[in-house]
Amino acid sequence: MPSRRSLLKAGVATSGGVLAAILLARGGLYAGNDVDDALESGNNRAPPQGPQLEFVNVADFNAIGDGDSANAEANTEAIQTALNTGKNVFLGDASAVFALAAPLKMHSQQRLYAEGATLLASRRMSQIVMAADGVTIEGVAFDCNNTQPENGIPIEASGAVYGISIRDVSNCILRRCSFTRYKRGVSITSSARGIKCGDHLVEDCEAIAGFTWPNWRSGNEQHGAYVGSEAQGDVKSIAEYGNAEREANDVSDIRFVNWRAQEGQYGLALHRCSRISVLGGEFRQMSRAISIQHQSNNVTVSGVLVENTDSAGIHMAQGAHKISVVGNRISGTMSNDNAGVQGYYGVREVLVANNILDSKFDSWDGGGAESLRAPGAAIRFGQQAQGITIRDNVIRGFRWGVLLKSTIYEDAIKRSDLNYYFTGVRNIRVSRNLISGDYFSGRSGFKQPMRKSETFGVVVAQSAPWEDISRGGWNIGDITISENTVSNTGTAYAASKVVGRNWGVEAGFDDEAIRLQDNEAFDADRDYEALGPINRRAVTSSRNSWNP
Repeated sequence: MPSRRSLLKAGVATSGGVLAAILLARGGLYAGNDVDDALESGNNRAPPQGPQLEFVNVADFNAIGDGDSANAEANTEAIQTALNTGKNVFLGDASAVFALAAPLKMHSQQRLYAEGATLLASRRMSQIVMAADGVTIEGVAFDCNNTQPENGIPIEASGAVYGISIRDVSNCILRRCSFTRYKRGVSITSSARGIKCGDHLVEDCEAIAGFTWPNWRSGNEQHGAYVGSEAQGDVKSIAEYGNAEREANDVSDIRFVNWRAQEGQYGLALHRCSRISVLGGEFRQMSRAISIQHQSNNVTVSGVLVENTDSAGIHMAQGAHKISVVGNRISGTMSNDNAGVQGYYGVREVLVANNILDSKFDSWDGGGAESLRAPGAAIRFGQQAQGITIRDNVIRGFRWGVLLKSTIYEDAIKRSDLNYYFTGVRNIRVSRNLISGDYFSGRSGFKQPMRKSETFGVVVAQSAPWEDISRGGWNIGDITISENTVSNTGTAYAASKVVGRNWGVEAGFDDEAIRLQDNEAFDADRDYEALGPINRRAVTSSRNSWNP
């Protein structure tokens, strides 16, 4: 059995059966009457045939696929007439571009099939296609045709707001579709509390935002896919997240297999939804790759590649719980103050395991080229995070390998904020991670040099003075850091505390809040360091091997 040190030096890690599970899932998903036969080229070629697969061709209804907006109204009428037959509808190949003047409405159990034909929004509309129960949409390109806004300004749709709207329906399949110039490429929602939307599959689809901003892409509200209830939750404080936002269970049982997204704010937004699987796929050059918020629960993210985000790779907040982030590769989260994987504001019951996180990123147009960037944290949790397990990850080149920080945005939370008094972190296990500082000044891959003395392996920090237990704030407690190996950092392990103001009863570290057990450190300037006035009883240490 190779040692932790040998694995760290080799820079490799295994993901157990993650890839096998993905392949098994794909095998099951591909079963059935798939359309794989080679067809003749041209818009008049025969659509797929077979049992229950009788198609009508939109060309027979005089739809004209020349991309000319002058034909938009006629095309809308022709294609909708084809859909109204109740039969399956064939659009054509990639040479066909159908300008539309209004959304198309599908019928229950219908199939819309193409080999790359494009549906183009020629004017403002809510969506290009409205789905119905049990529909399948395959091989269609959706061009929402919106105009790029300025930096940090939300998209004001000049074309279609959404590519596909899957709302209040069940059992839909999207396969081999593409989306561009959207506000949302795919929108999967329920309209009100108690109305269900679920049992959907999105497979081998991609969302290419179509716009590149120099910075501030997070303000443009452009989502490759959005999943969640449209009902407005009543949560006013993270202290209320326990039973709030019940509508998260209304949008459920959705699988994304090999979803690919590039640019925009979020590649995939999972807000107020449950039982979601994200298996495989790629996310590149955006603000946050995957956002999991608003009591979303029972979410699995596995086998995903994230590259070159300028905020967070996988972001969890607002009471997200029962989340598994397993077997992913996250490379190049560029922001100084963000992370490869992060969670705060009431997240709980989260597993982060068997991931590879590497800080090195590539520059791209709009990738913060004018700002000095250095990696923040590989994995970061704070502000009422509890029940978190962080294990068996390989981490290279971040300022903090694992950062557990009671308050993340110190300057953003004021006494008037209801979240002010709920900030601690509890019940967290950090084990068997391989953490290396590696990339320092002089290496390519990030703009701003990062000195070894400024890097840390695992840090637990009470970072602000407003954790007031007289008003119900949380202390830091029940944190076990065990069997980790940290190398080539300034400080391998640290506990940090900022001196508070002279009011109320200041919270801090519980007695025996941090347990350091069976850890290793080598090639580190400092093995363990207490920063600030740490209670001597707050940290216990046993069987650790420092710089052997």
